[in-house]
Amino acid sequence: MQKMKKNNKKCDFLILGAQEPIQSRLTDNSNVFRGIPPYFMPYGRDFIRISQKAYSFPAYAIPILAGILRKLHFSVSCINDFYSDNPAAAREKIKKTRYAVFISTTFLTKKRSITDVAKFVRDANPAVKIVMGGAGIVNFPGARRFADINIFYEGEDTVAELAPLLSGRRAISRVKGISYFNGTKEISMPRRDCIKDLGRLTLPDWRTLSRKVREEKYLPIESSRGCIGNCSFCLETKYWPGVRFYPVDRVIREIKENIKRFGIRFYYFQDSNISNSRAYLTRLIEAIRDEQLKITWSCESRIDTVTEELVAKMRNSGCRAITFGMESADERVLRNMNKPMTDKKMKSFSSIVRSMRREGMLANINVIVGFPGEDKKSIEKTIQFLLETEPITYSMSKFFLEKGTGIWKARKKFSLKGSMYKWTHTTMKSGELDGLLRHMFLSVSRGSRIYHWPSASVDLIRHMGKGKSFSGFVKYLKSVNHICAEDLDRKKNEYSRRYNDSMRDITDYLTRWPRNAMKRSM
Repeated sequence: MQKMKKNNKKCDFLILGAQEPIQSRLTDNSNVFRGIPPYFMPYGRDFIRISQKAYSFPAYAIPILAGILRKLHFSVSCINDFYSDNPAAAREKIKKTRYAVFISTTFLTKKRSITDVAKFVRDANPAVKIVMGGAGIVNFPGARRFADINIFYEGEDTVAELAPLLSGRRAISRVKGISYFNGTKEISMPRRDCIKDLGRLTLPDWRTLSRKVREEKYLPIESSRGCIGNCSFCLETKYWPGVRFYPVDRVIREIKENIKRFGIRFYYFQDSNISNSRAYLTRLIEAIRDEQLKITWSCESRIDTVTEELVAKMRNSGCRAITFGMESADERVLRNMNKPMTDKKMKSFSSIVRSMRREGMLANINVIVGFPGEDKKSIEKTIQFLLETEPITYSMSKFFLEKGTGIWKARKKFSLKGSMYKWTHTTMKSGELDGLLRHMFLSVSRGSRIYHWPSASVDLIRHMGKGKSFSGFVKYLKSVNHICAEDLDRKKNEYSRRYNDSMRDITDYLTRWPRNAMKRSM
């Protein structure tokens, strides 16, 4: 048998994406949703075919940086997800890198994970430069010393300026938006301004991840950066002040390129708020319709920036799911979040959600439990709103106290102490949340048409891209929610017939894929 030739070709740069390891994610989920069965979060998400393979979606930053570097005539290799990749293959790619490995820390939620990746790169190729960027190095400053260079906030222009300097081994001390170390001292350069004209950015180059793209059969995309809101629990406006839009024709061109090259017609718009501008969104969805792109897509939106008419137009252009950041139905809690809503607006939003269900669209409502001002009465108000409005899905999460946010700066006002998931304030203690989350889940999801499912909007598109139907996905969520509710509320050891039927339905759904799913997606 003829031996395969070993590829010894070197690349100038390696772009390395990484998501938190699967076991770490499951541990986090168990801590955040204590008392809820471990499959409550990962079923169908981290275990797409009841397998132990980590769920790793195509990371948008990787093809963007790849496109920039290739435009500068550098050769580039990529790793989509370090923790789900073959270690030997990853080591080989790192060893073949000439100048630098760019590590994205956006989806790493622990300092240990960031440092482990950096140490692996250093061990595999001591001569290569390590450049890290993303939210991880902002949240965990101690991890920065494991890199030669750290890039802060938007990195496209910084990478474009750095790459020629790194390839020529020249000084980087005048590059804005970075930090580097002189001995043990971190030297921070002035912050780089955000890119005003997003239209000048090179189209994402997915070629290096073409196998991953064809496997997943959907792609992330963005039409804007930033958010018109300024929620006191969010750091969005600190990372990206203001709102900027891609030219509509540039977004259309990107979709056409993905259809032509990979046949991808399923998209998740990862904008923080797709409806930052109703006028812009209207132009975009009209262009999608007029160009007859025939795509299926989902997105996220604030509840105060959409109308029933706008949502109807979105559906006509292929939108099948919207995740709404409602957070609470209580006026006091919403005021404390710096997102006050009038009764009129809440009624209008409720009408939009009911209309979406009638028209075969998935509305997913995000809820934060435990924010300052929260008490049992406000939680009951949110539960009642969900039961009356009937979104297909909702997602509840614990209040996370993050440094630098508006609520962090207002700690004294609310007698707020602690950080992250451990805190106390005038109306609640974090230790109360486990029971309250359980109560909300059983009140909303037991015996109703409303299902708890984090990231429902992106998972629907992902499943439809693999040939599943809208109704099949919703039935699947119903089965998962039933077995969770029965396990949480179990008073005896026997499983009900419905429990066993639901478990069988889940197994069938995750293992039986339409034979023509591949053809429909190519």
